[in-house]
Amino acid sequence: MEKCIRHLPQIRVPESLETALMRLAAGHERTLSEYIKLVLAHHVFGHAVTIDAQATEHNQDRVTQ
Repeated sequence: MEKCIRHLPQIRVPESLETALMRLAAGHERTLSEYIKLVLAHHVFGHAVTIDAQATEHNQDRVTQ
């Protein structure tokens, strides 16, 4: 497990979003902070495959030009 040593900028969210996140976190038996890290990781690393594929395609296009 990678150490969590970086801080992200503080963000403002509507109360309804905070409440929904807190309920989801509780439903997963996690703190709000842990749940937000989980959601971010799923989103980012789920899209990493797409980003890697786009970068590879871009590099291949540059070679063929």
